[in-house]
Amino acid sequence: MKNYISKSRMALLILLLVGFVTLSIAGTVLAAITIDVWSEFSTDPRRSAIGDLVNEFNAANPDIKVVHHPYENVAYITVMRTAVAAGKLPDIFMTGGSADTALYAKTGVLFDLTDWYNDHKDLYMPGYEDSISHKGKIYALPWDGLVGNLIFYNPEIMDELGIDPDLIEYWDEYLTALGKVKAAGYIPQAFANGGVGWLGGHFFNYLSMRYVPLDDVRKLVTNEGVDYLHPGFIEAAEVFVDLKDRGYLSPGVVSDARAIARGKFVAGEAGFWQEGSWALGYLKEDAPADFKYDFMVFPKFKGAAGSQTVVTSANGDNWSVTTSSKNKAEALKFLEFIAQEENARKYVAKTRSLSLISGALTQENATKELLKVVEVLETHPEKFDWISNIISPELRDGAYWPGVQGLLSGQLTPRELCEFINESYHELMPDWLS
Repeated sequence: MKNYISKSRMALLILLLVGFVTLSIAGTVLAAITIDVWSEFSTDPRRSAIGDLVNEFNAANPDIKVVHHPYENVAYITVMRTAVAAGKLPDIFMTGGSADTALYAKTGVLFDLTDWYNDHKDLYMPGYEDSISHKGKIYALPWDGLVGNLIFYNPEIMDELGIDPDLIEYWDEYLTALGKVKAAGYIPQAFANGGVGWLGGHFFNYLSMRYVPLDDVRKLVTNEGVDYLHPGFIEAAEVFVDLKDRGYLSPGVVSDARAIARGKFVAGEAGFWQEGSWALGYLKEDAPADFKYDFMVFPKFKGAAGSQTVVTSANGDNWSVTTSSKNKAEALKFLEFIAQEENARKYVAKTRSLSLISGALTQENATKELLKVVEVLETHPEKFDWISNIISPELRDGAYWPGVQGLLSGQLTPRELCEFINESYHELMPDWLS
């Protein structure tokens, strides 16, 4: 008897075999681990830039599927608070600076990244550990950065008045330049603190860092025996008031919105304008095509006790892994992927952002202004976050920012400002640090 298989049985076997292979493939796809990533990158170019990296990673890692969930900036805060309260968090989510890191670390939702970071620290620009740490442990990984204590200037006005900003190193030299600008009929320093008053708080911060030793600032933010009655804070406030009393700030400094000061600067009505590295994006959008500008680092103060070289800089955006994630190894594999120099360069090429990934910014993918910011960071190894990013948010919103506004409006003297902040400091900081 011949051994043979009928055509119908053969066809059935083939169908069964194809079905088995199909199910196996489908099973492989279905078995892929999903990594949910939440961010504030809801608009281009950042949304598409991070989306491209997600797609590249997924293509190279078929066993992992990263899903990016972008949220609008303000909505993101509500989304995160709701998620923390409900205990329903993604594998990876975006955090801000020191305050965000501390806030979420205290709730226990952040995975301790200390060991991982120490093994991969060469991927990141050095000097940002303070912004990603809480009580000696690292809970976030740097992504985009900000530099605050910069002063922009109009080169045409400088040339007209014979001022060389490259020679302005100390505060008294800056005051001399401001005096020349004022005498020529221009606004010396465009500056507006309307609204919640955070820009004035930042300026007070830059002055304070020059007058308060960095070790004392660290003790202040950890509530270790230094408070706002430190003589350096009072001296910094006195310098701020003196600048206003000389008429060197915009006439509407207390009430004007930031956009008004920026408008005066790009209109050629002001010699100087104080903002941070984030202003590069605004200038690209708002300034006329032929408008020229440059910037310098915040001046030093002769004889002042604080650091004369510290740069106020912090992570604008960080990535954190949640303790609830069941796929931490895969989440970290993705974060390591986007932190590779080649991939970070692609991101910068699209976004023109101040990446904190080592080697991400090059002559090919960054503007000359952005590269100059990088040069500032490289030549100023001492960096520290904004004090307002580290202290209790209630202290910042209820006393620090409104207090500085009271200083500029004349309602508070320098000492009264410090006493006003100090009262809330002692009331709120212990609980914030507990």
